[in-house]
Amino acid sequence: MVSVAAVRPRTSDEPQGATFIELFFDLVFVYALTQVTSLLVDDLTWSGAARAVVMAWLVWWAWTQFTWTLSPADTTHPVIEVVVLAATAVAFFMARSVTETFEGNPWLFLVPYLLIRSIGMRLYGWVGGDADRQMAQSMGLFALASVPAMLALVAGAALDPGARSVLWAVAILLDLAAGVAVRGVTWRVHVSHFAERHGLFVIIALGESLIAIGVASAALDATVSSFMVKGAGVAIVCGMWWIYFGWFKLWLEDRAEASGSIDFIRNAYSFVHFPVVMGVVGVAAALEAAIAHPGEAFSTPAAASLVLGTTGYVGGVALLAWMAGRLILGARLTLLATIVVFSLAAVAMKVSGALTISLAAVALGLIGVIEYYRPVPSGIK
Repeated sequence: MVSVAAVRPRTSDEPQGATFIELFFDLVFVYALTQVTSLLVDDLTWSGAARAVVMAWLVWWAWTQFTWTLSPADTTHPVIEVVVLAATAVAFFMARSVTETFEGNPWLFLVPYLLIRSIGMRLYGWVGGDADRQMAQSMGLFALASVPAMLALVAGAALDPGARSVLWAVAILLDLAAGVAVRGVTWRVHVSHFAERHGLFVIIALGESLIAIGVASAALDATVSSFMVKGAGVAIVCGMWWIYFGWFKLWLEDRAEASGSIDFIRNAYSFVHFPVVMGVVGVAAALEAAIAHPGEAFSTPAAASLVLGTTGYVGGVALLAWMAGRLILGARLTLLATIVVFSLAAVAMKVSGALTISLAAVALGLIGVIEYYRPVPSGIK
């Protein structure tokens, strides 16, 4: 007869790498993020951008809850694998309905979303309860603090799209408040695993951006502008890879390990990584807009998406560097400002999308060149 202890999810005393079940789970959430990009591309306005941010946050917050849960867990345990597989299946239906949330039936998104959050909470309780009473109490506090945000989501789903956007934006603030409310709690986190999960999420998102470039450019004629914008798009994604993975990811992981602070890990990974991920969405939307009309003047909405996307990504990493070690990434901030100025000038001077994207690619490429020849923080090279 199988004992209850044998089937109950348990924690792992030793750090473990990200498992295939976690990677499978991540893929569905990145698919949801690509749906957010589609939502933004279809409505490149300020209201459309606000809705995209709201949806991206909901996707991100559901994903990061599982990241906290699975970091101390034994993810090879059969029960955890089954639960994560179930959550992955539900997440697919959530992701599939992202683009219909404001123009269609919001419940098609919200019902699977709330189910994912509930599954995560239950798994949270199992894993925390296996460790010690303090972890279980931390989970209970977070679950209680999360209720107002979920109620706001339910109330917003019953309203018209405009009011829904406002109330769901309030839900974001309530989610942030729930995260802050559990500051100083006891929770077991294997930093190497936690950093790897976030790195995998970022790299899958960048990979999806490359796929989007290929799909969006499939119908283009073979012109100089089309080749320029496709090449520049690939160069931008490669530059974004360097900005995060060239040396920064390992350095941030080292700083998080040294801090030993759950609050710092939460702030750096669960909070500030969101604008980094949202930056991928903004840049991808700008690339799709430029690819659709490579020889035409870069539009104001596309320029805004490029500016906000690069600011979220490059600026978010720079903020993390300051938080982690009071490190000022001067080259990154200078070239980010250059991208902003070029993008705004491109609109005023009616520069083509292909040329504007190419200038942004050069700026991001220079970051890699400068940092390759300049000393990076100790312990990295």
